[in-house]
Amino acid sequence: MVIGIPLLVYPKVLQNSRQLPLPTPTPIPFTIQNANATIAIADQQIQSTITSTQTQLATVTQASDASKLSAIINTLSQENTSLKTISSQLTNLIDASSNFANLRIPFINFNNDVTTIQTTLTADTSLVQLLTPTNKNAPKTLDTIKADLANIFNSFTDIRQNLGVIKTQLNKAPPPSPTPCVQRPSCLDAHPACKIAEPSIGWCTLTPTTTANATPSAK
Repeated sequence: MVIGIPLLVYPKVLQNSRQLPLPTPTPIPFTIQNANATIAIADQQIQSTITSTQTQLATVTQASDASKLSAIINTLSQENTSLKTISSQLTNLIDASSNFANLRIPFINFNNDVTTIQTTLTADTSLVQLLTPTNKNAPKTLDTIKADLANIFNSFTDIRQNLGVIKTQLNKAPPPSPTPCVQRPSCLDAHPACKIAEPSIGWCTLTPTTTANATPSAK
């Protein structure tokens, strides 16, 4: 005799109960220490990408090398996508920095280069499709693509420089805030002087003034 395993029947209330929403994870703040590490890695990666793709581009001599160009463009696009992520990570950190005035220009230049690179790579991706044996303009198109890629290498070099400036400025200590004080009442120097207790933060230091060409009093 086979004894069946009883099925568990959940109450209808539980079956139709609404699931509670999962709590939203708290985002981890991107700190200056994170920025230092991220920029250092990006600097090495950009240099490595430039070196490898320049070496590959040197082997591209004719339209039939279209597949090599596609591989180069793909590598550069991946590098540029990583830089977009870095830009997003740095935005809030730079906006909140006490050194914002010195960070603004290099960060704008950095973002402009990233945008220009992406636009150029998108256009070159389309141009590569024109490198066919039947296209009489293929040699000219090839020269255009290679010139574009040379400009992109220069843009990546500029990005490295701007990231270096950003890193330096982020790590600069904020200027010291002025020491709070209370203006010294003039009656303290009168004769007789007034009696006012000095506050705990002290009186502000008076700047000494001199009177030139004082006229002696007439006798």
